[in-house]
Amino acid sequence: MRRKKVLLMISLLFLLGGVLLINFWKKYKIYEKYRYPNEDFFGKELYAEITYNCSDQEREVGNAILNKAIKVAEYAGTEKNVDETSDVGALSQYYYYNRKLPAEYETVFQEMEFQLITCKVTQDRGHVWVVYTRRMRDEDKNLIAGSWDILSLWGIEKQNGEWTVVKISEAS
Repeated sequence: MRRKKVLLMISLLFLLGGVLLINFWKKYKIYEKYRYPNEDFFGKELYAEITYNCSDQEREVGNAILNKAIKVAEYAGTEKNVDETSDVGALSQYYYYNRKLPAEYETVFQEMEFQLITCKVTQDRGHVWVVYTRRMRDEDKNLIAGSWDILSLWGIEKQNGEWTVVKISEAS
């Protein structure tokens, strides 16, 4: 009987060690993927959030904000025709016309892909970590500019019952 307890304890220790090793490896892989910008750019405390396992509710908030960013990025109208009733906060930087390029490169549209990394919310404030790729195209659909795998930190606040991106931090 005593032998079974010892074997059970050893098995549990191996299992716990395996779980800790997997968590360490997962954190290491995320840190390796986003070497720059890293904790030197964002600050050690903020950058540590990149490995935060968000709750289902936090993931819902992050996905809602991501959907808003996708709508902004997909907007193909002119600056004067943008719906002024929809406040997109700091996400307005992702409107294609806010990306200034040399005059010879006239951007007609852009393609953007966003991926949610994590979302951390405390009461009415929080952070959303995303990575995105942007491709700017001319009227002939030629690629004229782009950026790939941009790590971005979005500061969010709940304003009038709705989550809004108030600050975007990313290396430019």
